Amino acid sequence: MERIIRITGQSQISVKPEKICVSLGVTGKSSDYLKAVEIANNEMELLKKAVLEAGLKQDNILTRNYNISEEYKYLANEKKFDGFKVEQGVVIKFNFDKNILSKLISNISSNTKEGAKLRVYFEADEKKVQERLLEEAVENAKKDAEILAKASGVKLGKIKLINHSFNRIDVRYKGSEMNFEGARMLKMSSNALSEINVENIIFDASVDMEWEIDD
Repeated sequence: MERIIRITGQSQISVKPEKICVSLGVTGKSSDYLKAVEIANNEMELLKKAVLEAGLKQDNILTRNYNISEEYKYLANEKKFDGFKVEQGVVIKFNFDKNILSKLISNISSNTKEGAKLRVYFEADEKKVQERLLEEAVENAKKDAEILAKASGVKLGKIKLINHSFNRIDVRYKGSEMNFEGARMLKMSSNALSEINVENIIFDASVDMEWEIDD
């Protein structure tokens, strides 16, 4: 019977956020299709203006989705056409700078409609920590295997298996996310954003390993 020791090595790295992401929706609604598109386009131009005035570039604006739909409402159990709706999901992504974030939110609040929703979250580059994550996971697995072998009165032999899938690298943001709803809340909050302390982003990884057991 083959004798082996199986260990899953764990590692964790905490890094400072590198990017700020501001997510919001641009919409246009009208009973006329072309008018709905025009309204959405005008809203997008106002957003571009807010971005440029904050010291960013148009390339910082990324479109996540674009959707045109027909809206309906029910009156007296009767379905009636309520116009066309154009929705564009947008993310404004830029290098971590709280002063730029404050300016951007202030600019958006000056142009947004009451009731607009906005989400701020943070990112770090997984590729920069990937190598260190895997090295530490392997080292931790080896330490645990050596402890088990010593406690059992045996020695570790050759490595039989190393298994890792990159979908086993998890990212945890520890709640560093902000949500705003309504132009008034944006305006009230913009000045305070330059003073916020953002928690680090946590990366977790795991590696499965097997060793032969030597007497």
